[in-house]
Order: sequence, then structure tokens, then C-alpha cells
Amino acid sequence: MKEKEMIRLLTAENKRARDIKEALEEQDVAFQMVETENNRISVNVPEGLLERALAIIHTLMEDLGAEGIQVVGSLKKYRKILVPVDFTSYSENACYVAIGLAKRLNAEIELLHAYIIPELTSLPFDDTYSFHGTMAEYMEEAMDKAKERLENLAKQLRQFVAEKKISGVSINFSLLRGLPADAVSYMEESYQPDVIVMGTRSLEKRREEDSSVLKIIRGACVPVLVVPESSGMEKLDEMKRIAFATDFDESDFGAIRKLSGLIAPFHLKVYCVHIGKQPVNEEEKSGMKELQEYFCDAYPELEVECLMVENEDVIAGLDEVIRLYSIDVIAVTTHKRNIITQVLYPSLTKKLFFHTNIPMLVFHS
Repeated sequence: MKEKEMIRLLTAENKRARDIKEALEEQDVAFQMVETENNRISVNVPEGLLERALAIIHTLMEDLGAEGIQVVGSLKKYRKILVPVDFTSYSENACYVAIGLAKRLNAEIELLHAYIIPELTSLPFDDTYSFHGTMAEYMEEAMDKAKERLENLAKQLRQFVAEKKISGVSINFSLLRGLPADAVSYMEESYQPDVIVMGTRSLEKRREEDSSVLKIIRGACVPVLVVPESSGMEKLDEMKRIAFATDFDESDFGAIRKLSGLIAPFHLKVYCVHIGKQPVNEEEKSGMKELQEYFCDAYPELEVECLMVENEDVIAGLDEVIRLYSIDVIAVTTHKRNIITQVLYPSLTKKLFFHTNIPMLVFHS
């Protein structure tokens, strides 16, 4: 294992080395232990296993105590931003938000447009009648038109970056034939973005037919920032507060690491929010305490406030938090579910998509 592939997990006193070693080995997590000065050890793990290792160590500290252990973790680095575009005003707005994000994160931007070639038989009669070329020519013409629009958008955005004297932000593009969700899935494999930024209509214009955004959210493996057309680039500089909705799932630890890396340049206050039924039970109190300690141990530089809200309706509870605390962005974790469950029990992510008009940051379990 190359050293550059390893991330520092924690430092600890030598007397805790055995506990840490046994905990990680029991869960088959690869690691390195390196002796440091002051009679301490540094424990490093592969970056891909960091979230899992953090959860294991947190459990260890709960069971055997935290004395002598200092969790370091590491902020997730965001270097590549993927922006799916369809040339609507709201998708172009997302491009400018992505530029603002890339400026803060020192990241590059990859625009993605997926185009579909309809069957000739599905064209209106006049269009079909006026088309005299071969199918190959028709497909080439459709691709050329899509490419021209994408090139023009990239040129427009590059000019904006130059005019604003924004350094370190490059803008490239990819053109793929097919459905948007399939194209994004392909780019996740080939381009390996760190975050996806997507535009959407404002809440009053949003419809059930806007399924491509939800399909991309459900199918994505990396965080997705959904930006309403009412939230422009200038709003990034005005953001002060983000709500992280939790149900005390183990995946929260990984989401928190990714969240911390993404918001670090913005110095946002984090509200860790759990919406529960009345009254709050001991298990919920314990779960919130665990998350609060994790924030303090792993990311002491973040300003975090934990909130327990009693409400039978999760959406109504989150609405209350957004209103009372002037939340600028809401972050949630979505879980993979089968199609029947999706139909019978719409996810929190889907409910929020059709309910809130502030940016939504979606992580995946």
C-alpha cells in the first residue's frame, strides 16, 4: 500500500495500540501504525476505508473509553465537480453555482450533456417529410447541434471566469448520447467526480415529471448538490447555516466527513437535527450525544449545534428548523431501496425535493 493512498485516522498513546489494532483487525480494515514522538502512535488507513474505520474507532471509544485517543480523520478533498446541463435557465444557473464552489474548493468543472435521438417515426409529419438524409446523417446532425450548444455554454462560462478574475478553475465538457441518469452513471465511473451539482426549477414550478433529477440522486454514488433556480452564485457567499438531518444511521459518520470537507471553505454553522416523535426517548438522546462527540473529536474546527425536534411529521419538523434558524442549505442521507418500497414509502429526499426551495445536499449510505 503506497503511503500517498493512506489517510491519518488518529493518534493515540502507545498503551491504546492493542485496543485499536484488535478493533480494526476484527473488522478486516487495513491499517498502518507508525510511532511518533511523545510516546504516541499514528494510525493510517486507506482513504476508501476511512468512514468505516472512523465508525469502528468511535464504537471502541464508546465501549472502552476515549482516554489517550485523538481522532484526526481527514477532510474529504473535492477536486472534481460534475454539472449535468440541459440548457435550461436553471441548469445554467447551476453552472455558476458550481463555479463559485470550484473557486472555494480549488476544483475543476466538467459539464455533461446527454442528448437523445428520437426515432424518425416519432417526429411530427412535417419534420419527417422534410428530412431526406440517412439515419446516420440525422444522428450526426443531432450530435453536432448538441455539441455546438455545449461548446457555446462552456465558452460563456470560461469568459465569466476570466472577467471575474477567478483563478484555478478549469471548465471542460463531455457529450454523451442517452438518458441523463445513464450518462451521469457513466461519468461517475470514467471521470470519478467528487460532487455533482444539479439545477432544478423553483418549488412552485416543480412537477412529478421532473424525475431525471431524482433518478440521478438515487443512482449517484457521490454527494449531489441540488440548486433551485432562485439560488444563484451570489448566494454562496451569503450562506451561514446548514442543517444536517440525521436518523442516527451508521452512514452518518461518512456523510459528516464528506460534509465537513465540502463546507470547510465557507465556515458554516452546522445544525445537526433529528426529528422524532414525542417524547424523545433515551436511544435518540444517546444517538445525538454520540454524533455530537464525533463532531467534537473529528472536526473541532466546525461550529456545531445539535437539535432534537419533537414532531410526528418529519417534513414539518424540518420546516420548523429551516424557519427558526434561517437555514440556507439542508443536507440529508438517502438509502438504496427497492422499487416497491420507493413507490409505497417515498423517501425523505423525494419529499424534500417537492417541498423545499433551498439548496439540498444529498449523501448516500
